[in-house]
Amino acid sequence: MILREVSLKCGRESLLGQAWVPIGEPKGVVCLIHGLGEHVGRYEHVGKFFANSGYGFMGVDLPGHGRSPGPRGHLGSFRRIMEVVRESIREAQRQVPGAQCFLYGHSMGGGIVLNFLARENPSLAGTVVTSPWLRLAVPVPKGAVRVLGVISKIWPAFAQPNRLSSALLSRDPEVAARYDADPLVHNMITAQTFAEVSRAGEWVMGHPEKIKGPLLLMHGSDDAITDPAASEELARRIGPSCTFRKWDGFYHELHNELGQDKVLGFLRAWLDSRHES
Repeated sequence: MILREVSLKCGRESLLGQAWVPIGEPKGVVCLIHGLGEHVGRYEHVGKFFANSGYGFMGVDLPGHGRSPGPRGHLGSFRRIMEVVRESIREAQRQVPGAQCFLYGHSMGGGIVLNFLARENPSLAGTVVTSPWLRLAVPVPKGAVRVLGVISKIWPAFAQPNRLSSALLSRDPEVAARYDADPLVHNMITAQTFAEVSRAGEWVMGHPEKIKGPLLLMHGSDDAITDPAASEELARRIGPSCTFRKWDGFYHELHNELGQDKVLGFLRAWLDSRHES
């Protein structure tokens, strides 16, 4: 396995990330779009797992996250978000030339990826989405949503704490401890990021026919951050091209759960089935 530092030019900014590249003939490459407040470095064990399984794994820290520039928690416009996904896919394909590409989105990144599928209809070998932000497990009051929508137009980068409790990420207390101690993790979200991602989640719930598979959608039944019922509903609406897997008793970060080996093994088996088809 080879670890590479990645610098992705996107507009006027350079987004920083990492790529885990397998030794020998690759089965494919997985392009990651991560969640709110975190960064690609939190997926080191996932990257190593897939590289050792024959898949490249690449992701960049989104704008306003990790080592990438920008106000913390500020993604910018939805058009910009879609551009970041497009350029990330191209970079993943540059890192592992000739390999079929899979897109993988988690949490906020999962909602972004589902919108990318619906709006752009990209040519991919398959897509994996875990715990997507379609709807929050505890809805934000409608009055607050309206206020943030107005603020997002006047002061897009207005930031406030996201009130995410690290204890809700995983049943493993070590995950919360590492999250809280990580200097690259932040707890901020801007008005525009909240407004854009929230609208995008509701939009994709209303347009399931635009999502083309193959898609693997997974959610923990005890996720108290994003709503597992929304994922199950969307999967049902999409139909046979979507494989839905609910993980009983699991929290938000399936890849960091106490049963993460089973999750990653299931994900690898699904990728292998697409590679062989």
